[in-house]
Amino acid sequence: MEGRLCLPVAGALVLAACAPHDLPPYGAVLVVVDTDLDAPRLVSRFRVDIYAEDGTWLDSRDVVRRDRVDWPVSFSVFSEAGGTRAVRVRLRAYADGKERDYRGERYEPLAPLDAPPSWIAGPTSVVDARRLVRQGVDVTPTTEPRPETAIDRLVRVSVTDGVRGTVRVVLRGVCAGTMADLANDRTCVDTESTLASVEESPIDPDLTLPSTTLSGTFGRVAPPTRAPRPASPLHDEEVAVVGGAFFLGETSDYGTSVLVGQQVSTHPERLVVVQSLLVDRYEVSVARWRSALARGFAPGVSPRENDGPLPTGSGTADELQFCTYSHRPIGREDYPVNCVSYESARSFCTFLGGDLPTETQWEYVAAVSGRAAETDYAWGASDPDCAGEIYARFDSYDQGDPFCALRGQPFGVQPVTSGPHDETPSGVHGLGGNVAEIARGSFRPYGSACWRRSSLFDASCDDATAPYRVARGGQWVGFNLRAVERSPIEDSGYVNLGFRCVRKGEP
Repeated sequence: MEGRLCLPVAGALVLAACAPHDLPPYGAVLVVVDTDLDAPRLVSRFRVDIYAEDGTWLDSRDVVRRDRVDWPVSFSVFSEAGGTRAVRVRLRAYADGKERDYRGERYEPLAPLDAPPSWIAGPTSVVDARRLVRQGVDVTPTTEPRPETAIDRLVRVSVTDGVRGTVRVVLRGVCAGTMADLANDRTCVDTESTLASVEESPIDPDLTLPSTTLSGTFGRVAPPTRAPRPASPLHDEEVAVVGGAFFLGETSDYGTSVLVGQQVSTHPERLVVVQSLLVDRYEVSVARWRSALARGFAPGVSPRENDGPLPTGSGTADELQFCTYSHRPIGREDYPVNCVSYESARSFCTFLGGDLPTETQWEYVAAVSGRAAETDYAWGASDPDCAGEIYARFDSYDQGDPFCALRGQPFGVQPVTSGPHDETPSGVHGLGGNVAEIARGSFRPYGSACWRRSSLFDASCDDATAPYRVARGGQWVGFNLRAVERSPIEDSGYVNLGFRCVRKGEP
């Protein structure tokens, strides 16, 4: 069989400029492909590969589809030979920039059910180095969609001489990250992290092209129905955050944690869906902690107390002097409470009917909520500046330039309302600086079984055997302010670490 892709001229991908009614009188199948992922935020490209029954790679096309009106995509597969011929058609939807070098078929299986949470897949050995050859010339694509972020679907299509019809396929977001098993004819259809045998696709005699798309329906979340807490002198007001789908993480490592000397990974990216939330607008203040104590809150371990003034420079100050909480009010009630343990911070949030945010929730609020596209920083795409955010407010060791504490800005941690530029479009304040924030869960690489076995709906990793917890966000000592960055922490109170709480969006 000779496998060909024919797309309408308007589709911007033309092997032969043909629509279904333009084809010669051969058997032909019109393949109509839609997706429920949002274009262009989560999907903007479409890749088609066609294989003969014996595995020969017959054709490949990759087209831009950056608008919802570009979906569904349609193309025709036809045979110039008589009788019936079958092909496997591989359909992949993915976003711009989320590709990797093609080095042969590198199937990446799901994490084994019996693997410990720390398990990470090793390098995939290439046992299938098939190439695409046309008329004796190797035209193999040099890149392919990254499997962690793509929807990857296999369908089997039979083309019968003189018969025309339509195969309709939906690339569903729930299958994002589940790579098709080309060697064993298995694919994700509509169930998360599940591969099913590829079956013959039914042929519909109706050749009508659809005029609507499902794009944007996956991950669409209703706004919170619970009213957010109003403003008060405790700075305990909440912001209603509408959830949705986004890509957690990024493609690269960014260095070694200065806290525990651990290499920190922010990849592989994965698609996740966050439910709607009520989020503390500000980091939890000293006054708010004190108010909870007065109402019966009993932490297992109290924040370390500092009844003296906060340092105005590094000098000979010891660590305790940087703690904000004091035995009784001494003028720091609007500062974030720091020097607090993971368990105490979490028990505070649960006492108030909420919890610490997971990494997924935290990153969504910081990088996605309230905007059309994900941004590097909680406030947007612009670089940080000393007056706008609370960072680099230290003066005793070299982390680079600038030292905001040496450029007219106050030294050390600041009140929770400080940093006028550090606010998301949704109104959540201080995610980029002042104190880093404790997140719920455990520190494991995103490639670990702990993460890979986690559902894409409110994904998280909570592993009692993990040596570290995790913090998110920039802080007054350092420079790492990007929303994707992660910090492994020991379960003890740090002077540059605070927290905020979240509550479910519905009662």
